[in-house]
Amino acid sequence: MLFSRPTFATSPQQNVWKRRSRKHCTASSLITSQVPGAVYQFLQRPDGSYCLSFCSNAIANYSGSARRKLREDASRLFAAIHPDDLDDTLASIEASARNLTTVHHEFRVRIR
Repeated sequence: MLFSRPTFATSPQQNVWKRRSRKHCTASSLITSQVPGAVYQFLQRPDGSYCLSFCSNAIANYSGSARRKLREDASRLFAAIHPDDLDDTLASIEASARNLTTVHHEFRVRIR
């Protein structure tokens, strides 16, 4: 099971978030390296696109993409989700955004 808390920010807020995120990245990476599965945080940009403002090292194994790439664009992660699970996964993320709640959703990933 993968857990995520979506973050929605405007452009100036994104810049502040990125600076703060980098400070905590090393400590968070050490902690999340011990957690089974993947840990990540979605960020929805004002244009509606997604990126992962934080993602554990395990996410690279699941998505076949470098963490750095996923921080820029989450479409690579979405591309790795099994096609039968993608619509429900996106619906759970959108419901989370509307309700400002944590996503608790299981889905299959095609490992590359």
